[in-house]
Amino acid sequence: MSIAYRQVRGLPLKALSALLLGTPLLASAAEASSAHLATVIERPTRAASVLPVGPLGYSPSHMDKSVSPRSDFYAYATGKWLNGLTIPDSETDIGGFALLKTALKHQLLSITLRAGQGGHAKGSPEQQVGDYYRAAMNTTRLDQLGLEPLKADLAQAQTAASPLELARLSAEQLKKGGAPLVLTWPVTDIKDNTRMVLALMPGGAQLEQTQYTDPAAQRIRDLYVDYITRMLRQSGESAEVAAQHAKTILAMEAELMAPRLTPVASA
Repeated sequence: MSIAYRQVRGLPLKALSALLLGTPLLASAAEASSAHLATVIERPTRAASVLPVGPLGYSPSHMDKSVSPRSDFYAYATGKWLNGLTIPDSETDIGGFALLKTALKHQLLSITLRAGQGGHAKGSPEQQVGDYYRAAMNTTRLDQLGLEPLKADLAQAQTAASPLELARLSAEQLKKGGAPLVLTWPVTDIKDNTRMVLALMPGGAQLEQTQYTDPAAQRIRDLYVDYITRMLRQSGESAEVAAQHAKTILAMEAELMAPRLTPVASA
């Protein structure tokens, strides 16, 4: 975290605060979802367009009894299920958590679309969800507004002059769903399931830990820098300044990610 409180490659705290907080603000509408949880299955290689939606859970019909459980228990237990799967073009793998997430998304979409049709009692959850959905889908209005809804937050980021002000601004963003510095949420205490504790995780990074340093991930880093540059251009920066700031943001995130435990070390 100390990187947010000192100069990095000649940039003062004020500029860093705008970069660190401004970029997540601009990206919030298009931010990809959550940490990768799906169990990786490497065998299916045929492409499909979307993840399938269907019954979840284990079934004996998934088994391939032609395989000896002594030689390959995984293929024995799930062979038929594996052979019937296809990895969608939009995904790098497929697994139980990914399928569960897709099923939940379809259910939520169905509920939301019904709520969006209107005609619900005033003050009801259906009315509130429907109004929110229609407002979010009003792209004409959103295009008219542009960055106007973000100007107050961006201005606060620009004027943050101390670590304390930066921390306060980061806390404000948490209330709006962002996590530029620290991500917090209540979870069940793993040592005492009768109480809740506050979980803390570093925020801000958009790539996997290895993607910041792995030579094989250079293409991903280049695309990410281009993505940040285009967002900063939308905020009013010149092409040259936006490109330089994008490289600085990548360097900041790489330094923030470096000391984190790897999945193996944290297991």
